[in-house]
Amino acid sequence: GTSAHGVSSQITVPAFTMSTDNKMLHVLNMGAMLHCTLYLNQMDNIHTVPDLHITIANQSIMMANLVGIMNVVVTNEQGQKTTIKLNNVYYCSSLPFLLISIAQVMNLSFFFRMEACEIISGTGKVLDIVYQKDNLYAIEVDLIQDQKVNITMLELHKQLGHMSYTYIRKLLKSS
Repeated sequence: GTSAHGVSSQITVPAFTMSTDNKMLHVLNMGAMLHCTLYLNQMDNIHTVPDLHITIANQSIMMANLVGIMNVVVTNEQGQKTTIKLNNVYYCSSLPFLLISIAQVMNLSFFFRMEACEIISGTGKVLDIVYQKDNLYAIEVDLIQDQKVNITMLELHKQLGHMSYTYIRKLLKSS
């Protein structure tokens, strides 16, 4: 089947296993058909979608039913920061990183050369150079720690794109 976003409900994306302490990994991938993340706390404008079953490279299946927007900050070699807005990012709690689908990033170019990938803006400015490590092009950024906050169900309902209260409770129990 196909979701409301025109994405097949059964897709295949490459998978990798990586872990770091106090770092978030953002993996650039040419073969991925969509963006996926485990960083729910970094997403905005979250809303539910029909269940999407994603088959990863090791043939295991992840399920996603939340989608939103995510802003990714990249820092070039001169220390200049640029925010890249990713639309239609699917939440997959079992994924060990943010998977950035190069095919889904419309306003940037990616130039691959020997062991590096340049991320280039629409105006030709180099936003970042991502070096290959262990056959991956991965951006490491400092992990933003979850902070406990007091929030009402109504405020959370609004922040999550008017998600149903039943689903919010289910999400809070599973997280």
